[in-house]
Amino acid sequence: FSRLDDSKRNSGKDLSLEFGELLKKQEVTYEVLERKKGYSPKVIRINQNKYLIAHANLNNAGNYWFGFHPDDIKVDEKDRYVILLCGDNKLEKKYVIPHEEFKKFVLKGTLVKAGTNYPDYQVKIFPDREYIMKVTGNPDDELDMNKYQVENW
Repeated sequence: FSRLDDSKRNSGKDLSLEFGELLKKQEVTYEVLERKKGYSPKVIRINQNKYLIAHANLNNAGNYWFGFHPDDIKVDEKDRYVILLCGDNKLEKKYVIPHEEFKKFVLKGTLVKAGTNYPDYQVKIFPDREYIMKVTGNPDDELDMNKYQVENW
């Protein structure tokens, strides 16, 4: 998945690293299967399940913005989930969504090429609208993220 360029972010802390620390504190064993550019986990395994991890800090528009490469979305695997981490330099909200459900929602949107060399699917979570999620290119569809929020693992 892609990252926002620095002009659109309030902060740049990688929340996936903080999430790893949270799992360690809760004594949850996980394996990093794939890393993003740098050292942050992108795909992890906990027990038999795989998790695609994305994080977003609160941007200047007041929402959490995520960009996903088509290859990350179009994967067909059983026992796969998406973890969305939201916060402004600290881990504030954690969501876990079954990958198939997330994929169906995101693929209703359109690929966008904005400031990157490749198109991606853009997803936003709106705290001021009770944490609904929308995908670029489909203004009428929204997903209530509250039912996917997790506190502990």
